[in-house]
Amino acid sequence: MSFLHEAWNEDEWYVPKPNNALDTSIFYPSVTRIDWRRCPIIVHDRLGLLQSLGIGISFFETIPSIKVSSTFLKALSRLDSSKQKIWYRRKADLARSVRLQALGFKPWPPGGPDCYSVNIDGNYRAHIRRDRGTQIWVAESVGDHKTMGHG
Repeated sequence: MSFLHEAWNEDEWYVPKPNNALDTSIFYPSVTRIDWRRCPIIVHDRLGLLQSLGIGISFFETIPSIKVSSTFLKALSRLDSSKQKIWYRRKADLARSVRLQALGFKPWPPGGPDCYSVNIDGNYRAHIRRDRGTQIWVAESVGDHKTMGHG
């Protein structure tokens, strides 16, 4: 008797034998293996509670271009050439992903909303700011941890 003939019976539904059963758990990945960075997040704040609490939500993964302010250029020119080269490398890294560990990319609350800190090397950081209206990023300052207020 063929499988199809065995499976089809007009009077009853086919229930597969345990060795033929489809394991439906293969369609649902393990919760511990889900990459939550790739899951959609929907924020519905109809009452404006986030804004009234001063909570800003930003959605970006790369920073394709960064303009530099005149104060940033002056501070950068005072650094040695190796630090300057690292800055240009970090700028290229930001165009790839803000999540690269070497960047140490993080919000910088003392700089106000939309201000972020980027690691240049072990003791130097740069502060960059995003203008939400134009989506333009501007490098504002660069210096050692103490000068930049990182303590």
